[in-house]
Amino acid sequence: ASAAPGDGRFSCPSPELSPCSATSGDRPLVGVYLTGLKRRLLLNSTLENAVGPLLQDGYSVHFYACLVSDAKGVGNWLHVRSSGVVDPAIAHLDDEGFRRHTRDRIAAAGACLMCMEVQHEPEPLPKMPRYNEIMNQYPPDRHPAGQRVARVWLARERLWNATVANEKTLGTYKFLMWVRDDSHWVAPWVQPGKLLSAPQAENTIWSSRCCQEGGISDKVVIMGRQAAPGALMLFTNYMTGAVRGRIGGNAEAFLKGSVMKHKAKHITL
Repeated sequence: ASAAPGDGRFSCPSPELSPCSATSGDRPLVGVYLTGLKRRLLLNSTLENAVGPLLQDGYSVHFYACLVSDAKGVGNWLHVRSSGVVDPAIAHLDDEGFRRHTRDRIAAAGACLMCMEVQHEPEPLPKMPRYNEIMNQYPPDRHPAGQRVARVWLARERLWNATVANEKTLGTYKFLMWVRDDSHWVAPWVQPGKLLSAPQAENTIWSSRCCQEGGISDKVVIMGRQAAPGALMLFTNYMTGAVRGRIGGNAEAFLKGSVMKHKAKHITL
């Protein structure tokens, strides 16, 4: 199994031992990254309205998940987040029971859970650099909101690294996408295969045209394989100073700056 930072609950079996290998066949692969809080996980609409159309269009869908079992958090929206009701089906499950439940729900929809990490506490961050021109609305070196953003970046990059390692056995993923723990798709994704077969799709990133905040909306992001590193290596790009300049002071702006540096095409939907 692959190792990863955190509390040791990273379950990512060797691809040849995973049921995902047996179910993929010759269909093109799509990886779905799921990050956030265990207590807020709502998979119904994602499975029905996003994964279902992908399967109908001939894709094989693999989930890679990193969830925190509990996080108190701070901020203006804390009262809203804390007022939610946990899905009764997962409310009393331990880590292994939750993993099995999630795996079975995803499998029942026709997809496959490739890797899952469950953390009990928010992951400690290394010393974060400080820049005057980027992420200055909530700097990750000292602001709780910025630190939460950095942890999401780190989680996605860990899942991305696991994906790249698995490609040696499974073959190259054609597309990747990330969703939130509580993403809600109000209607089915219409003909995703048509979108994903557009010219230059392999180097294109798609996102919602709402909540852009001067950059790229980071609620749900779809990316071709060639474009993926520009969106999935945000933690490394921030730590190394790879994205600089007056790009804007929030996470959406940093995502846009990283995508531009990677020379990927961006389309809003």
